[in-house]
Amino acid sequence: MIDSRAMQKAYDTNIASYPWFIAFSSLLFWFPVFFLYFSSKVSIDQVLILEAVYYAFVVLLEVPSGYLSDLLGRRVTLIASSISALCSYLVFFIAGEFTLLIIAQVLLAAHISFKSGTDSAMLFESLVMRARKADIGDELARAQRFGLIATAIAAFFGGLFGGYNLAYPYALSALAAVAALAVSIKFTEPEKSQHALAKPVLDHFAEIFQYLKKPQLFWIFLFSVIIFVLVHVPYEYFQPYIKMLFPANTAYDQSPVIAGILIGITMLLGSCASHYSMPLKRRLGTPTSLFFIIIIALIIISIMAAVLHMLVLAILVMRSVPMALSNLIIQSVLHENITDQIRASFLSVLSLASRLAFSLTLLVTALLIGKHDSLDFHQLQLIIIGYIGMATLIMPALWLNRVKIR
Repeated sequence: MIDSRAMQKAYDTNIASYPWFIAFSSLLFWFPVFFLYFSSKVSIDQVLILEAVYYAFVVLLEVPSGYLSDLLGRRVTLIASSISALCSYLVFFIAGEFTLLIIAQVLLAAHISFKSGTDSAMLFESLVMRARKADIGDELARAQRFGLIATAIAAFFGGLFGGYNLAYPYALSALAAVAALAVSIKFTEPEKSQHALAKPVLDHFAEIFQYLKKPQLFWIFLFSVIIFVLVHVPYEYFQPYIKMLFPANTAYDQSPVIAGILIGITMLLGSCASHYSMPLKRRLGTPTSLFFIIIIALIIISIMAAVLHMLVLAILVMRSVPMALSNLIIQSVLHENITDQIRASFLSVLSLASRLAFSLTLLVTALLIGKHDSLDFHQLQLIIIGYIGMATLIMPALWLNRVKIR
């Protein structure tokens, strides 16, 4: 029999190590250069197809990964996530053609899918075993700050090295993936997740959809999808916007460096914003807080579409604020309202729906744009206006049907 004090210490180690796992996983040195890297290899429509492939495979893998996490455990799933990340970055580093880029995107999608939901589920279950369930919001906020600061640091150095060679940031990201793998190996499996699923897989997911029949969970599910799509618009088109402002005219491309610095500032602002997410939820309530956040996201992309100017960059650095605020509010509600047996699977279904929605918008955009070597500002304006129009149609209905979230 395992000594209870040793297990308590192991759970404390899980809780203390979790922010570092998030930090190493968030050392995304490729963040400031991925669009530029893809567009240096393939045409713009293929760039968008590559992004759509990534989101589509996250969708395909989300539910199986959540099910396996609930079945096999959190630790082994996080180890698989770290290995997938390492393999992805190595393929990106050597990639020179469209097919290899697709393989790398699929591996990256596997990394995200295995990590999504499982990481926070492991934290929550470790907190439960230490009788600290109520601390989930604050612990998630702490880990998110670690992750955003790590991304800020990685963005700066990724942009710096990317100016010399757009493949270098992927080599640095591979080293970070090794560190994340080392932390995941040291995790202890929470007892709450050490069980085989008693129900067949179809019954397991039928239970998830039973949860979606609850008005409060269905409402927040839909809202999560909308927020995900809107906050990823500036994420996806931030680099080409900078490229339009700072076209390369020397051997050293300055746009990755500028993107890296701005993304670093963006992540730091997101880190600061995450500190206020739970107080915002407690003060305004979940529905009002989320509507306030989504208005911020709409303002940011509206300004991005309105004018091509350097001053707009001061607004675009705030693009991580809506995600930093909304992510913690949504996760805290879901963790407190879902059972241990399907927690990771439910979060995977939510992630699936969000990424599927964004993937479909990217595929439609790729079809409408056609083959071009680069994206011009007029095309960018039309793309963003499309997202604003969709949100404008959907948001009033959601507001009128908002429910009280416990």
